[in-house]
Amino acid sequence: MIKLYGNHLTRATRCLWMLEELGLPYENVAVDREDAGSVSAINPNAKLPCLTDGDFTLFESMAINLYLGQKYGRPPFWPDSAEAIGLIYQWTLWGMTEAEPPLVAMLVERVFKPQGMADETVIAAATEKLRPLLRVLEDSLAGKDWLLPGAFSAADLNLASVVYLVDLVGFDITAFPAVKAWLQRCTGRPVWRKAHGI
Repeated sequence: MIKLYGNHLTRATRCLWMLEELGLPYENVAVDREDAGSVSAINPNAKLPCLTDGDFTLFESMAINLYLGQKYGRPPFWPDSAEAIGLIYQWTLWGMTEAEPPLVAMLVERVFKPQGMADETVIAAATEKLRPLLRVLEDSLAGKDWLLPGAFSAADLNLASVVYLVDLVGFDITAFPAVKAWLQRCTGRPVWRKAHGI
């Protein structure tokens, strides 16, 4: 039995979304961020999420998603070709290394800090970093519904699990209509709502 440790207020949501898309039986062991030390036997970093699949343990949310897709996914969600799988890795890593840092910087200032304490200089710098990244995604989605040809895939899930933070931080993406439409398609999936406890 697969067990995923974490809750809807952690990056476990992207793993819950993956598990739901794959239709896998699993147990969600709801652990709050404040109690993350309780999972140190699985994740020595004492962070969420982490996963057990039988005797196998894994931490880092995107590593978990890539593992689940590789082991349990089927085309078109997890394609057969090395080239398409390469694109899944490309967009997953791009999401984590490029798109997520400015979004998290804005999240800290606008959501986690007490009202009136946001550092507008940090927000401005993050905004300037994010805009050209969204242009890259906009251009990549031109004339397409999904990142890979033809169908929703793990590439869309992993990247959308990062980009949806634009809504939480109040970043207006109307200047990027292809990104906006793509994100609406991704987050409009019923299993996305279930993974987020909606």
